Amino acid sequence: MKINKNQILLFITIISYICLNIIYLDKFPFVHSDEPWLSGLSKNMLENTSLSVTEPFFDLMPRYPHALKVVFHLIQIPFIYFFGYNIFSVRLISLIFGLLTLFIFYILLKKLTNKTLLSYLGTLLLAVDIQFIYASHFARQEILLLFIFLVSLYILFICRFNITLTPSRNQKLNMLFNKLSVFTIKSEPLLIGSLIGLSIGIHPNSFIIFLPIFLIYSFEFFYNKPKKDYKIFIFLTTVSLFAASFVLLSFYFDSDFVAHYFSYGKSFKVDSSIVGKIKGFAKFYKDIIERNGKTYYIPNLDFQFIFFITTFILSLIELVKIYTNNKKAEFTCLLYIILSIAGLNLGAMIIGRFNQTSIIFQFPLYYILAVLLTRNLSSKAQNLVLISIIIISSYFSYINIMPYKNLEYNSYLKVLNAIPSDSVVLSNLNTHYYFQSSNFYDYRNLPYLEENNLSIKEYIEKNKIEYIVITEDLSFFYNNKPHYNGVYGNIDFYPDLEAFLAKRCSIISKIKSRLYPMHMVKFTGLYEEYKSMAVKDYWDITIYKVNYPIN
Repeated sequence: MKINKNQILLFITIISYICLNIIYLDKFPFVHSDEPWLSGLSKNMLENTSLSVTEPFFDLMPRYPHALKVVFHLIQIPFIYFFGYNIFSVRLISLIFGLLTLFIFYILLKKLTNKTLLSYLGTLLLAVDIQFIYASHFARQEILLLFIFLVSLYILFICRFNITLTPSRNQKLNMLFNKLSVFTIKSEPLLIGSLIGLSIGIHPNSFIIFLPIFLIYSFEFFYNKPKKDYKIFIFLTTVSLFAASFVLLSFYFDSDFVAHYFSYGKSFKVDSSIVGKIKGFAKFYKDIIERNGKTYYIPNLDFQFIFFITTFILSLIELVKIYTNNKKAEFTCLLYIILSIAGLNLGAMIIGRFNQTSIIFQFPLYYILAVLLTRNLSSKAQNLVLISIIIISSYFSYINIMPYKNLEYNSYLKVLNAIPSDSVVLSNLNTHYYFQSSNFYDYRNLPYLEENNLSIKEYIEKNKIEYIVITEDLSFFYNNKPHYNGVYGNIDFYPDLEAFLAKRCSIISKIKSRLYPMHMVKFTGLYEEYKSMAVKDYWDITIYKVNYPIN
């Protein structure tokens, strides 16, 4: 088999991309409390050999088991078992699914354009995008949902346009691909419904990726009037069966599942009125543009938004042109991508849970539109346009990632060396990868002291807490309450905690850090564009030892 220069270049690109991502996997982005929150529960499931347990670091904060993330935890558990409980092992899952997403994105583009180089450049557009890199490094569920969404779109498109799966020079392999194509076409709504249904066990945001597929099926049912109208019903039935299974399993874990789940959802205002959800949706985009991610990292996406808006407008114009020229296949393809974008936004609005990390679902669709728009250009013009965008996007990714090169998370954890790793500790959740034991309690328990008839002193004695790690953001949040109560809950406990630390504890270590002692990203002073709003460049981390007996 002869290997050409293009194949060598492709191989070098892939290996270089993987290596760079591995190098920065535990550096970028900063470790968010969601990551140990999720992986800590996976670890507890592993240690107790049970899926019905809750997070061990919450003893007062109400937590109830459910099955709506159980698939994600089942994916995490083997990685924790084989590679250890650390930020690298749990982020490795996201990186793997990020690479799989790029693969399915490439073959989807290849099917839509039938051009190898164009598809390769389109995939690079997504690969170098800072938001995609972020999602591929973040130990949350979004990148898994994105992969499932793109696989679903791929199945839908190859069935709509009778595209065979990738041909091979091997005749036997070709026969296998053809059989697989026939099976896929016949089983299309069942396959897609199973994928979307399975995603319910990854994250409730699966509804966001459900809606675009539902809109496409609905469009076909009401307007295209194909002979096989039943596809939408097979799809809905399949998704419903999966949803019912996860709900029933949740009831098995917790008999009051519905009440507890919706009670938790109210804290995120998912029960808002239609007007409230519309306002929340507008604020969702406003916050992303202004990089007001609260505790979440939001990169500078100015270039992407300008590019995406331009691409979307041009796509609408192109849609009208194609329709007037009666190019049905091209029209359908473009329309389905636009419907998908609309569906993702509508899904987020209906849920009312505006998590900035979910914006990644839309990015591949805009890049598909961009690639489709270049089809009318000459090959040289196509390459020039896409390469120019890749270079610009790579530059913005570079300047977003570089501030993290000297802010390695493991260096932050070394600060905690003054504490024996098996100690009973009260701390910020993002230190959990250091302690790893069940003898760890998070700040988020403290707002529930009063309803449990406990004082700070009684809580610490009850749990035999030996060390308390205080990050300076607690003081800041208390002085600016209630604006930031969403981070740790009602911060009214802080004066009592401060008094306890002063009277009954000894300081054994105190250091300054640019990032981890402050949960509100825009206040860290880490980025030049935040300097005007940053309260300070460095924040304190103080380690206290509790002096027993407590008088």
